[in-house]
Amino acid sequence: MEDSRNQVCCWEVHYHCRGSADNIANVENGEWNQANAYLADGQNAKARTLLQQIAANPDHSYHDDAVALLERLDSFWRKLSW
Repeated sequence: MEDSRNQVCCWEVHYHCRGSADNIANVENGEWNQANAYLADGQNAKARTLLQQIAANPDHSYHDDAVALLERLDSFWRKLSW
């Protein structure tokens, strides 16, 4: 009986954690997509702000992509302002 209860508890914890991880992934994916939508729409200030927020979070699944994109965009925007 005890083993059966432990299996149920472990499954519930795993399911809850997985659900939370899925929610975080959905939020992070949404943030990344929103930043790209801002860029596509010419809303550079909004895109930059959101990309900086993503880049500031080393645990964000798009952290490395945001850092790289910001570096490329900053270089591009500097060239435009010359």
